[in-house]
Parts: sequence; structure tokens; C-alpha cells
Amino acid sequence: MRVVVVGAGEVGFNVANNLSDLGHDVIVLENDDMRAAKVENDLDVMLVRGNGARPPVLEEAGIVTKSNVDILDSLHKP
Repeated sequence: MRVVVVGAGEVGFNVANNLSDLGHDVIVLENDDMRAAKVENDLDVMLVRGNGARPPVLEEAGIVTKSNVDILDSLHKP
């Protein structure tokens, strides 16, 4: 399953980690440099840096009309 997680705070990071461990194709969207670096260094997932509410960032993650993303989950808390 292909899953996009928007936000790599505590919950988003753990969800991405668990799904990756289960063998899912995970893409994490993260705007914060420190959180993005943690994802990059600690997880085996695709990282897209940017605001997950912005269409160009979503497109970079492969979220377009008729895409092959099974789940898009926003776990970001301001």
C-alpha cells in the first residue's frame, strides 16, 4: 500500500515508521527542517520537504488525479 503522511511530528513520525516496517511504501511530507532531517536520517521512506497543504508539494509526492496513493493522512498539528 502507498501511504502519504503529512507532518512528521511525534505521531506522524511513528505512523510512518510503523507502516514502513510493515513493508508499505511511505511518503512523508514535512516543512520543518529538524523534523525532515530526523525522517531522512532515521526512516526508510521517501521524504518531500514542503507544506503538505500546497498543491505543488502534493504533486511532488505523486498525489495527482488518479494517482496510486492509497491513503493520505494529515497528522500535522500547528
